Amino acid sequence: MKRIILRPDDIQAWMRDSWGLYASDYVNDKLLRLWINHLIEYKVEYDGIRIYQGSRMSDAIDAWEDAI
Repeated sequence: MKRIILRPDDIQAWMRDSWGLYASDYVNDKLLRLWINHLIEYKVEYDGIRIYQGSRMSDAIDAWEDAI
């Protein structure tokens, strides 16, 4: 069997760049989305423009609510 080599840098890059869509809504005919990645970072986009990205859930919620 071939040996599997785990590379921490590759795992961190995958965790940082793998976003899961948590919530999606239309506001004024523009798409509002909340994404979460495996490093527990949040990204809020409104009409394709990132309005928040960081690790504070409360700030992500504020960005979401401000867009509504």
